[in-house]
Amino acid sequence: MMRALGKAPDDSVALWAYVWAVIAAGAGLLVWVVLTEDFASMAGPHPAAFWIFAVLLTLLELRPVKWLRRQEGGEVTASWAYACALLLLSPSNAAVLCMGAASLLGDLTQRKPVTRALFNASQISLSLGCGALVLSILPYRQALISGEQLTVGYVGAMAAAGAAIFLTNSVLTCLVLALYEQTPVWPTLRRTIGVNASTDGMLLAIAPIFVAIAQRSLVLVPLLLVTSYAVYNSARLALSRQHEALHDALTGLPNRRLFDDQVCNALSDARRRNRRAAVIVMDLDGFKGINDRLGHHIGDRVLQVLGKRLSDGVRGSDVVARLGGDEFAILLRNVGDDEAVLGAGNSLRQLVQQPCHIDGFSVTVGGSFGISLYPDHGGDPQALTQHADVAMYTAKHAGGGVVAYRNHTRDRLGHGRLGLLSELRRAIDHNELILNYQPKVTLDDRKIVGAEALLRWEHPTLGLIPPGDFIELAEHTDLAGPITDFVLHKALVQCAQWHSKGLELSVAVNLSAGNLHDLRFPKMVAQALDTVGLDPAWLELEITENTVMADPTRSMTVLSELRDLGVTLAIDDFGTGYSSLANLRDLPVHVIKIDKSFVGTMATNAGDATIVRSILELAHNLGMRTVAEGVENAETWRLLADLGCHVVQGYFIGRPMAAGDLVDRLTAMQQADEFEFVARRTTAA
Repeated sequence: MMRALGKAPDDSVALWAYVWAVIAAGAGLLVWVVLTEDFASMAGPHPAAFWIFAVLLTLLELRPVKWLRRQEGGEVTASWAYACALLLLSPSNAAVLCMGAASLLGDLTQRKPVTRALFNASQISLSLGCGALVLSILPYRQALISGEQLTVGYVGAMAAAGAAIFLTNSVLTCLVLALYEQTPVWPTLRRTIGVNASTDGMLLAIAPIFVAIAQRSLVLVPLLLVTSYAVYNSARLALSRQHEALHDALTGLPNRRLFDDQVCNALSDARRRNRRAAVIVMDLDGFKGINDRLGHHIGDRVLQVLGKRLSDGVRGSDVVARLGGDEFAILLRNVGDDEAVLGAGNSLRQLVQQPCHIDGFSVTVGGSFGISLYPDHGGDPQALTQHADVAMYTAKHAGGGVVAYRNHTRDRLGHGRLGLLSELRRAIDHNELILNYQPKVTLDDRKIVGAEALLRWEHPTLGLIPPGDFIELAEHTDLAGPITDFVLHKALVQCAQWHSKGLELSVAVNLSAGNLHDLRFPKMVAQALDTVGLDPAWLELEITENTVMADPTRSMTVLSELRDLGVTLAIDDFGTGYSSLANLRDLPVHVIKIDKSFVGTMATNAGDATIVRSILELAHNLGMRTVAEGVENAETWRLLADLGCHVVQGYFIGRPMAAGDLVDRLTAMQQADEFEFVARRTTAA
């Protein structure tokens, strides 16, 4: 059966009162069994089977199937099948004594707290005691023990006893969980009874089979071991799958799904008792540098250490979850005033800032904490988590710390990051995301040879929203994947349409860090190209130096596969990152895009002009093509032409525009005698 009892909330007097009441009742039952039992005849008419079951019961209690629940753990053991079999096989109540003693021995052997071991032994004894009571009331126990031919009445008696054991245990354990987690009893029972039925119910159901076999012939007893092993494995796999579905694989903490469920239960309880609750979202500061310098295996260990540190730093009724990446969430039940919650957040921040000693390294990270409160900032898990996320970003932009959400916190869009997130989900479904295209022109013959696809959000009330206001937010959520799929597919479809009209233009798409580190991404690109029937050479994928350096190994793997696919690869914003020349030499890229921060001022700043000249010479020596971004006047155009730059891009050529407008610009350029006329026309548009 499920066992669960961990450290109690500091203020949970009711929990400890309940625990000791169960312990007292269980101890009283065991004392009564000892005083009234005739130990000489307790094995009944089948002593060999009795002692075999007793030994198997004890051995299985020492090897429980673990079922981790939140920070603490519960267990299921196959011993329940043999405990119920003892109850049906023997005229005595020795099963109560055997199971209670075996449970206590197993828990103490595993070094569990004494209080927890006593509670488990007591609730098990009480559960079996209820089963024995049912059997004593119904007039079939002696017939069952003697091994008479089973009738419907006998089967009904066994089923009633099993149901009594199951329900008693479920109620006792769910009550302690509800008090421990400070949640209502009914939701707790509803959440756990399904799993209990699929494991404990199955174990209790096979007990009569064990009895029937043992009564017929002990030669068949080895079959019981096979059956026990099969049931044990079935229970282990079922609980393992449930745990994997609700917990983070790396840290063992609850995942977002389980966290939302816990928040929902906490809010129901807070609403009923007129209490407050808090949700904290925490994002690590400086974690990316650990992965870059020391490797992902050290980063993973840091997450594990910090996850345990956070769990140990909260009350037993609170919940710590990992939302993904280096982002954690904490649920605080029954909180006091705002200052108390901020104090709790600062205490957790101090825990995070303590050094982590891993494999000889002393690793230190910081944390940005955002807090939202019920009922002040929302009445459902999604609202509270998103408000806390808003506050966390505010803290991060301020350099770290702890920030509580305020209702007046707004950005220029009037909805803040919370509004953007919820509306961005709708925007994807309602086709509000659009692509604009900025033309790229060759310097030698002044022809448009391609365009960079730039994502925009056409909000129904706020107008055109630039990507800087929502892309970063999307990359912290599950929206990054759908947005990438949209941009890639839309850009390729548009490129294919240009080609169908006789316009041989390439299209460039910007990649995020998530794309570059996703080993499945090259296959996704290949499928997208195949879907639209476009030659890979017409697709250019732009990456940044820092994105590559965040995970060089994965980046090189993905880039190599993309290059082998035939896609053109470009380093965007070159000159602003931290990669070395050796890394540049080894990257499988074809194009260097010089950042506009250098290009835009090269006509008036000798230093920037020198940097641009050096980058162009480097690219030429490495056999790479060059694109200069940020060309905004004729003088910059002339300087780049003199230096041998291949392609330019910027407002002097054309602002980002709709695909149809780009075709019009191309037509005008082909008909114009002077390029400057087209450039002036483009700029004025």
